[in-house]
Amino acid sequence: MRSLLFGFLMLALTNVIKSQDTIFLKTGEVIPAIILEKGEVELKYKKFAQPEPAGIYTVFNSDVASIHYKNGSVASLNSTNQNVGNTVNNQTNHFDPTAPEMKFNIGISETYFKRNESDNLILFWQHLNGRDPSLEMNGNPRFFTVNLGMSSALGGTKRNWFGTIFRLNFTPSDAISASKTYNGALNEIKLNTFIMSIIMFYGHTIDHKKNLILIFEPGIDIGMMNGTIKIDTSTYKVSATSAFSYHLAAGLDWNISKRIMASLRVGQRFMQIKEAHESGLSKYGYSSFYVDYPANKDLVKVNWSGSYVSIGLSYSLYGKMSPGRRK
Repeated sequence: MRSLLFGFLMLALTNVIKSQDTIFLKTGEVIPAIILEKGEVELKYKKFAQPEPAGIYTVFNSDVASIHYKNGSVASLNSTNQNVGNTVNNQTNHFDPTAPEMKFNIGISETYFKRNESDNLILFWQHLNGRDPSLEMNGNPRFFTVNLGMSSALGGTKRNWFGTIFRLNFTPSDAISASKTYNGALNEIKLNTFIMSIIMFYGHTIDHKKNLILIFEPGIDIGMMNGTIKIDTSTYKVSATSAFSYHLAAGLDWNISKRIMASLRVGQRFMQIKEAHESGLSKYGYSSFYVDYPANKDLVKVNWSGSYVSIGLSYSLYGKMSPGRRK
């Protein structure tokens, strides 16, 4: 009786296995499924034995080792280079599918920032124009950004990502501007900055498709300031004085497809740059303005700190971290 029951169970199990497709991932995970569509980049499927209106899942073909179809056929998605003819010690070069996958991004973004005006630049400007306390600074609060990034998934589940970004930030020439006619002469300030950022970031996927990644990125900033300051009939060229600082940001990366990614960042930058301009009267070739000499002998400093929000698009390339060898 037990032998008969065991035979029925084995027969039923065999029929169930034959009625489903099976996806074998490179991580070792096995997914009983019903294959709906196999494209050039992604594989769409439903989980086996789930209710009819249940969701459709996708997985990148690059993450799939093989597919065992219910009709018994097997499709291997591994691409290995095999040498034809004699090889040394019968070895074949290949990329280890278990090696960490590297992701390389190049992209552009636009940043809108609210500058923290708690510096002494406004006091200097008011002093130039009769110490008028009602005067304010204007500006074009934008950065244009170029991003170069590299990241890698931590572990086979691709839930956690770690990487670096090299970022170049440019403001327009009128990022900070002000003009005022005083005593028959035009006084004017026009300043801009260039900030180079080196960033380390951590990301964690927050959806089942692993396309939406929550990002936290601290970074080191190197800032340089340029522009002109016009006082009466004299124009002073502000030099590229530099300053070191940092920023903190968080946001989202959305993999729209395997190649295209959209990004959103919200952050806070902390940076002040000392004003310095070319001067033929100084033996060093440069000089700096005081806020209100001799009443206030503080040197003029420009605050580029403040909150910001950034949106951008990038293009992604993929590759294995290191090749392996197999006999």
